[in-house]
Amino acid sequence: MGMVKPDLGEVIGSPELSIGYYSQEFETFDFTKTVIETFCGKTQKDEGFARGFLARFLFLGNKVFQSVGSLSGGEKTRLSIACLMGKDNNLLVLDEPTTYLDLLSQRVILESLKEYKGTMIVVSHTAEFIKELAPQKAFLFPEQKMVFWDNVLLGRISEI
Repeated sequence: MGMVKPDLGEVIGSPELSIGYYSQEFETFDFTKTVIETFCGKTQKDEGFARGFLARFLFLGNKVFQSVGSLSGGEKTRLSIACLMGKDNNLLVLDEPTTYLDLLSQRVILESLKEYKGTMIVVSHTAEFIKELAPQKAFLFPEQKMVFWDNVLLGRISEI
């Protein structure tokens, strides 16, 4: 993502690479803007598209005109993920996407991510959330091993 320089070697990304990054700190939000202004600004989509899309993330009716600064942590998470999903990113990097979320919000985010066709790197302590995403591979900490996810489920953790 270019935020940290590698200790060794280099990182080479494809010119077609478009990364969407979710950070639990919400540092990319302007808290004075409304939900719909934020979504339209980040996705370059029009208001008609935005209202329908945001409804999938539980921003219904006048909720789209609420200021981002007045949203709860869970609502900010839903808005952040909605903005990522509303763009043409082909790689999503999600740092603890279930933080601040109640069960309904987790389900909304999960179902949206299950529809996503690109690559995801997800850091999470919520095992059920990851299990439902059905990843192909997992990098385990502190073991520092890349493993096939099916082996994790079966308790057969062997390195790739």
